[in-house]
Amino acid sequence: MGLVKHGPARMGEVLDFPGDKGAVHKARIVDPVFYDKEGKKQNV
Repeated sequence: MGLVKHGPARMGEVLDFPGDKGAVHKARIVDPVFYDKEGKKQNV
């Protein structure tokens, strides 16, 4: 999880982050809300 400048306008963008020993990690900017916004699963 992280804070990205202008994140809402960049939804879906993939960012590269440096890791140990020259490794590069990729992360996609996604909606920060992790619950069922539409309520589709409430009556499962």
